[in-house]
Amino acid sequence: MDGSVFFAQLLSPLMLVGGIAMLVNHKKIPKMIDEITKSYALMFMGGLFGILVGTAIVLAHNAWEANWVVLITLIGWGFLLKGVFVMILPDYMMELAKSLKKYENLYVIGGCCWMLIGLFLGYFGFFA
Repeated sequence: MDGSVFFAQLLSPLMLVGGIAMLVNHKKIPKMIDEITKSYALMFMGGLFGILVGTAIVLAHNAWEANWVVLITLIGWGFLLKGVFVMILPDYMMELAKSLKKYENLYVIGGCCWMLIGLFLGYFGFFA
């Protein structure tokens, strides 16, 4: 199996389910943000998770091609960079999260984007 197909199959369900969860629970996300941003331990664990996932993707799949494959690389770099920022600048990231929680439409738009990316990757991972 090609590495790109593997990562598409791995990320597709995560993005699809994550997007649906954001849409279904968009009114609960501000409360989740409140709970997460009160805990440095949760922020630290989230940062570690982002670094772990991002590094794994970037090390195994750092492909800068002019096709769908680059999306996997961008997702990997996104996880990695977010994890680094959360670990190094937790107070800033907490304040940023708190400042964004008032924009309820942001969660709906984000959920739709995650869902579409999940469907897109699912197509290439399972059907193409």
